[in-house]
Amino acid sequence: MPEIILSDYFYGDESEEFVYFKIPRQLITNPKFKHVSTDAKLLYGMLLDRMSLSARNDWYDKDTWRVYIYYTVEEICEDMTCGRDKAMKLLAELDTKKSRLIEDFLETLSPENRAILMRRHWFSDSYGEIAVQTGLSEKNVSVRLTRIRKQLRHYFEERGVM
Repeated sequence: MPEIILSDYFYGDESEEFVYFKIPRQLITNPKFKHVSTDAKLLYGMLLDRMSLSARNDWYDKDTWRVYIYYTVEEICEDMTCGRDKAMKLLAELDTKKSRLIEDFLETLSPENRAILMRRHWFSDSYGEIAVQTGLSEKNVSVRLTRIRKQLRHYFEERGVM
């Protein structure tokens, strides 16, 4: 195995050695997700990575703020070194009632609040970045996010998910 030396400079595609997939901690630590396979959790992280790429390229529906995730089953098979049946099984495993509820909840929000929530939790934008994008103060962004999260929690509780 080649030795990896950390330096101040990277050349060519060396920087790719230090790119990671993010998997939400809740998928690992929350007992509610113990039934989700490790492969499905990894795929979720890969889908989040693709989603951030789409967001950087402005590949989203301008009316609903839904981000297009361009990731074909064939690409999933190649990246996960699995067959089509397994890729489809993993995608089905991630298609849960809760994820559909999130989409339904997003539709109840105003376009501006939907954008604020998605910029923060899907794209990991800071409050400052969101404030610049929306023309709001950071405090207003913080207050809105707190209220939206409370609405989401109530929405889930009403539907028996939490």
